[in-house]
Amino acid sequence: MVATLTTIPGVDALTAISIVAAIGDFTRFDCPGKLASYLSLNPKVRPGPGRISNAGRSKVRGVLVEAAW
Repeated sequence: MVATLTTIPGVDALTAISIVAAIGDFTRFDCPGKLASYLSLNPKVRPGPGRISNAGRSKVRGVLVEAAW
């Protein structure tokens, strides 16, 4: 799984290991939306700007944000 994640631009080995350590078995999520919800990467459903929630796995969310930069 780590090797697959490192094929994503911006994701190096340390980032991939952090993601796998936080998520574990990816097959337990039925769809990508449930994985996004688990990591709180889904936008809040409220009027106004669509911001992500502060709930969920903050450490791995931070790793993903840094990889995106």
